[in-house]
Amino acid sequence: MKYIYIFIFLLFSWTNLFGQIILQDSVWVESHPVRRVSPNFEFGAYLGVDLIPNNFDEFQTTLNSYNTELLNGFSAPLFLVVSGNYKHYTLGLQFGSTYTGESSYDSLKIKLNTTVYGINLGYNFIDSKHWVLSPLVSFKWYRYRLLNSSKTHEIPLSDYLQNRDLDIRMNQAICITGINIAYKLYKYSLLPCDFWTIGLQAGYPFKLHDKPLIYSKQNRLTSDYKIDYGNYYLTFYFSFNFQTW
Repeated sequence: MKYIYIFIFLLFSWTNLFGQIILQDSVWVESHPVRRVSPNFEFGAYLGVDLIPNNFDEFQTTLNSYNTELLNGFSAPLFLVVSGNYKHYTLGLQFGSTYTGESSYDSLKIKLNTTVYGINLGYNFIDSKHWVLSPLVSFKWYRYRLLNSSKTHEIPLSDYLQNRDLDIRMNQAICITGINIAYKLYKYSLLPCDFWTIGLQAGYPFKLHDKPLIYSKQNRLTSDYKIDYGNYYLTFYFSFNFQTW
C-alpha cells in the first residue's frame, strides 16, 4: 500500500514541476515575441503580353504601302521575364517574340517577325500580403524583320535579279518610365510556388536614338525615316514567385 502512496506522491511532484516549466516557457514567449521574418530573396517568372503602338508611315515611300500596312498592324509580342527581388529592389530580364504571319500582294509573299529584349528595374514601395506597387524603368530593344519573296517556288534567275527578295531588320531601343501594380494570390496556382500574381504595367515610352538602325543580311542601311511609338505603353502579365528565407 505504501508503494501506491509513493507513486501518487511522485506523480504529483512531476506534474507540478512540468506545470512550472510550461508556465516559465509561456512567460518567456510573451516577453520575447517572435518577429515576422521577411524573405531574403524572391525570384520568379513572368508570362505576359507587350502592348505598344508603332507607326512606320514615314517608310511608305520606300517600302510601299503593302509593307508599311503590315508593320503598322496590331503587334503584341508574348514575353517571358525572369526576375529577382532583393530588399525591395527588383530586376527582370525579358524576351518576347511574335510572328505576324504572311500577307500577299500581287506576286509577293510578305512576312514580319517582331522580337523584343528588355531589362526591367524597380523598387517596391508597397509590398504587402496582397499588393505590390512600384515605379518602373524598362529598357527595351525592338527588332522588326521584314521579308518579301515571290509566291512562286521556282522562278527564273533573270526574274530574281530584277526583283530580288527583301530582307531588312529594323532595330529601335526605347526606355519606358511608368508604374507596376500587381495583386498576390496564394491559391489556385497553375504551378507549385509560394504565391502568384496578376499584374499591369503602364508607362510612357521614349526613344533612346532618333532613327532606327537598319540592316540587310550583309550591310548597314541608312535612312532619315523614323518610327513613331505614340504616348503609352501597357503590359499585362502573370507571375509565379518563390521565396528563400
